Amino acid sequence: MRKLGIDISEFNGALDLSGMKGEIDFLLLRAGYGGDYPGQDDDRFRDFVRQCGELGLPWGAYLYSYALNERDAQGEAKHMLRLLDGLSPAYGVWLDMEDGDGYKERSGMPSDEALTDICIAFCEAMEKAGYYAGIYSNLHWWTTKLASPRLDRFDKWVAQWNDVNDYKKPYGIWQFSASGRIAGYPGRFDMDYAYRDYPKLTGNGRPEPQPDPGEQDAETGLYEVTAPVLNVRTGPGTDYPWKRFAELTPNAREQITARAGYDANGYVRGMKFDVFETKGRWGRTPSGWVSLDWARKL
Repeated sequence: MRKLGIDISEFNGALDLSGMKGEIDFLLLRAGYGGDYPGQDDDRFRDFVRQCGELGLPWGAYLYSYALNERDAQGEAKHMLRLLDGLSPAYGVWLDMEDGDGYKERSGMPSDEALTDICIAFCEAMEKAGYYAGIYSNLHWWTTKLASPRLDRFDKWVAQWNDVNDYKKPYGIWQFSASGRIAGYPGRFDMDYAYRDYPKLTGNGRPEPQPDPGEQDAETGLYEVTAPVLNVRTGPGTDYPWKRFAELTPNAREQITARAGYDANGYVRGMKFDVFETKGRWGRTPSGWVSLDWARKL
């Protein structure tokens, strides 16, 4: 399965998207850039979201990062969550991690480890709010600055303007051109292929926020995943490491691949699993421990 889309921002102007229906399958919309300041919202974001809703075009959102540390990343997460309030990005939420205008270089380029920390801080804040989170970057950054295996569990949107994508790790979206054309529209567009069924993977972008911590302890029994991806850990808490796809049971791997269309590092939305033991809001499953705040009991 491959879907064709474009990513757009205020720099594309006041587009009427009606002519794109039937030409593309999805859009990725810039929500803004940097920390949580209204002046850094993308001027066209709300209008593009409105048009997508009226036309039935699924969309995702991305925010261009200027973060130099984790504190900055938390501010960028607040920015994105403010703009997403009440919205349903079926193609997920993405952090645009690059240095297109040289700001990071001029400000003292963060180390590769710090850049990784920034990505994780932003994506985990999105996940905590119930959104499906991923990272955008170019091939050079993916193979140098963002090569850490700590980012392996997050979806990747890879930019390489080429006939083939040379990135060797799994990815969900490929930005293959910056000079695409769409019939009836002047100018050129960034063109993207999506290789995953994102509306299915994200539940059409409907967030599943964590319940109030005051809820009673979980029970054993059969559960269904409500989050896009639910980490499976070696113990009952976030201090324990999460397991990779290959470390899960064969039955779990089969379900994950069938539902998500790729080898996700965790249980995926709609997947059912048994809980044999609980500790607070954590449950032990055949593959490991999961947070039951992201599942419903059947």
